[in-house]
Amino acid sequence: MVCRKCGTEIAEKAIICYKCGTATDIPGAGAAARRSSAARSVVPRWVWLVLAAAAVAAMWWRFR
Repeated sequence: MVCRKCGTEIAEKAIICYKCGTATDIPGAGAAARRSSAARSVVPRWVWLVLAAAAVAAMWWRFR
């Protein structure tokens, strides 16, 4: 199956696209699945990169 938004190839039984979080058109994929994917996509990727860099810096400072 291919994601209708980003074109990424995803599993046939996928509820959401693992790359962009778009819900698939599978019957039974309820609103809860769509809400959880929307909630995950709220945090921008750069925030995770900043947090990871801070963790690495903290570990380096601790064990230097």
